[in-house]
Amino acid sequence: MIEVDVGGTIVEFPDGTPPDVMKSALQKKFGAPAAPAQNSTPAAIADIGPEIKAAFGENLQATKDALGPSFGGQRGPQDFLSSPLGAMRGVLGLPGMLMSPLTGTARSVGGHTMADTTHAIGSVIAPDIAAKQDPRAMYEQAKSDVDLSMMGMAPGRGAGAPAATRVAPPVNPVGQGPLGVTLSEGQATRDLGAIQREQSAIRAPSGPAGDRAKQFVQQQQGEVAGAKDTVVKGLDRFGQRVVETPQEAAQYTQQALQTEAGRAKAGVKQAYDQAKAIPGEVEAAAFDDIGQSIKQDLSSRPDPVIVDDKLTPFATRALSELEHQVQTLRVPNNKASPYGQPPRNQIAGISLEGVEQIRKRLVSYRKGAYASNPEDGRAASAIVDAFDSHIDRAVNGGMFNGDPRAINAWNAARAAHSDYRSTFTAGKNDPVGRVVEKIIGTKGNPAAIPNDVADFLYGSSGINPNSLNVAVAKRVKGILGDQSPEWAAVKQGLFSRIVETPPGVSDMGPGRIAQNVNKFLHGGGQELADALFNPVEKSLIRQYGELHRALEVPQAGAQWSNNLPWMKQILGKMSDGMTALLGAIIGNTLAPPGMHGIIEGAGAVIGGKVRGVLRQRSEAAQIAKQMPLVIDATQKFQKAMTAYVKSQSQPSQVAVSVSLSNLIRSASHVGINLAADAPTPDANQR
Repeated sequence: MIEVDVGGTIVEFPDGTPPDVMKSALQKKFGAPAAPAQNSTPAAIADIGPEIKAAFGENLQATKDALGPSFGGQRGPQDFLSSPLGAMRGVLGLPGMLMSPLTGTARSVGGHTMADTTHAIGSVIAPDIAAKQDPRAMYEQAKSDVDLSMMGMAPGRGAGAPAATRVAPPVNPVGQGPLGVTLSEGQATRDLGAIQREQSAIRAPSGPAGDRAKQFVQQQQGEVAGAKDTVVKGLDRFGQRVVETPQEAAQYTQQALQTEAGRAKAGVKQAYDQAKAIPGEVEAAAFDDIGQSIKQDLSSRPDPVIVDDKLTPFATRALSELEHQVQTLRVPNNKASPYGQPPRNQIAGISLEGVEQIRKRLVSYRKGAYASNPEDGRAASAIVDAFDSHIDRAVNGGMFNGDPRAINAWNAARAAHSDYRSTFTAGKNDPVGRVVEKIIGTKGNPAAIPNDVADFLYGSSGINPNSLNVAVAKRVKGILGDQSPEWAAVKQGLFSRIVETPPGVSDMGPGRIAQNVNKFLHGGGQELADALFNPVEKSLIRQYGELHRALEVPQAGAQWSNNLPWMKQILGKMSDGMTALLGAIIGNTLAPPGMHGIIEGAGAVIGGKVRGVLRQRSEAAQIAKQMPLVIDATQKFQKAMTAYVKSQSQPSQVAVSVSLSNLIRSASHVGINLAADAPTPDANQR
């Protein structure tokens, strides 16, 4: 029985029903042309005649060439020694002429089917590349693959193909390509045909061609690793690799920031100690209005500070102490002193050491306030700042008596303190300062872990940082210095984040690396690139990205769709079976008398997987009638696979299952058994 699938409905016809009869019956039943009449392969059928003629001409010329100029040849026999493929054609020229109907038919049907499949799937997984492909060029390449397949030289079918047919030689001398990496012809020229040949050689089994290709890949991998090392070391002024990973860079940077913060804080304390050691005092009158002065400071800010005894209890106590004790010169002193507090009228001033004692008490309130709630901490911190400003005005406003050096020492201490605060702590509306506090750990909070520090510096990917990442990086650069090994570690860690695959993640591959570098230098990461790297360093990184763009294998070049094991088996068996059947049909219907067995046998050998050879003209004719239906089922299967790859939806998965079942059924009618190679029901999901 002949089964025809019309929109999911299977219509059966007796064996041998002519296509025009089926077409008429289906038009009458469904009101539309039947699938066989619509879905043959026009180009594949139309090109059979020209391809047979071309195959005959090639073999005729090959025979003449092999015999020499005396017989009309354009070359001598010695010319074939440099081309194994040409030599084989020369030797087989005479029988090749007899087999030209088979060769031409296989080239047309097989070539068009292969080219259409590659282009259809490529249009989904690599549309930008597929849009630029020349259909005729793809067909010519596919014809070449069919020829190789018929000679037992196709990729993956043996190791006998010469290396020259598998992979082109490098276009650069060893180690003299970009960043010292040797490129192949396909990598340097980006020619799709060359890339496909090279990838076929790499996937070939052991043998001269496959071994050579794999040796080249291994060599190139070592050179690429060396190129990355060159870039990494180029980011350090001494040419050293300081760190290996973004996490190491973050930890190294964090430790350096903590060290610098500790050093700066110690410098502030030392400056205050020096100022306090110089004789002198602030006049008592400077404290008469200190409470009112600080209130005015808090209230006149753009964002006024509110002190509330319920919401800001520690700030309330600090302000109360300034108003009721400091303002009346009841300065807290050493309770162990036997002298006690002198009368107000006997106090001429307060020493700088006494001023520092007042400040220490205010700082203790601030610590308690931060432990209470953020609003209390903000208010108490504002009170400490206002006190410092009040004392600065008094010391520098003529209300200091004593050694003049004390004023300079006090100002130096205050400047050191201000610098420490602006560098390592957060002020009002200072998100960068808050990040720095998280990195080093302040106000009783633990320091951030290295992963978080890396995110603070680079962003999650490095190629799309935000404005805060850029600002934090600039702050860190200012602290560490752009010539320090710690800053080199920051740069090396960022480069690693851009180009290296994190642990537990699928390999990025050359294309992703090239894309990351381009986005970093010219896209969303450009501001961070400008903040971290100088022009020479950016040039090195750009060359590394361009190198990986050359190493990228286009989807069409890699033929990713053929890497699905079950799909590869099915299409391979279809190709083998169709080739053998075509040979058998031609041998029984077109060959001259006496040559049936020769050409039929050749078709069987070429296919390699036919379980029986057609012996009767009637059987060959019957199979020939089924061929359009098989071609139609194959096309529908390819179309369904393309839709599934694109959408990954449940309906498209069902369509794949239905079209695969129809293909298996149609193929079985011409003696090709695909059932054993069909996937399990959930294979399409893997």
